[in-house]
Amino acid sequence: MSKERRTVSLDEDVDEFLASEGVNASELVNNLVKNHASAGGDKQSMLELREDQLKSDIANLEGQLESKREELERVQEQLSQYRQKQQNQLEEAAESVKHVPLEPDNPAVENWAGKLDMNEKEFIQQVEEYLSK
Repeated sequence: MSKERRTVSLDEDVDEFLASEGVNASELVNNLVKNHASAGGDKQSMLELREDQLKSDIANLEGQLESKREELERVQEQLSQYRQKQQNQLEEAAESVKHVPLEPDNPAVENWAGKLDMNEKEFIQQVEEYLSK
C-alpha cells in the first residue's frame, strides 16, 4: 500500500499537539480519517479514538516520569557523595589549621579556603564550628 503526501491547514493548537513529543501525527491522522469514514463520523468512534490516544500519552508520560525519578536518584547520590567529600576535606583542613591564627590573610587559611571553594571568612566560620564540636 503506497502512501501519499497531502498538505492541510490546521488550527494552531492542533498543529502544536501534532508536533508534541510522542505523537505520531501520520498514524493519528490515518486512524482518525479511517474511523471517521468507516463509522460515518459518529461521535462515539471519535471519542474512543481520543481515549486511545490519551492512554498512549499517559503511558509515554509515565515512562518520562520514571526516567526523571531515576535521574533524580542519581543526582541525589552524586550530591551526597560530593557533600561527604567536602565534609572530609573540611575536617582535614580544620585539623591542619587548628594551631594557626584563623585570620583571612593567613596563607594556610587562604590555601584551604581555595581548595574547598570557599572565601576565607566562610572557611574560618566552618572551621570554628567544626572545632567547637
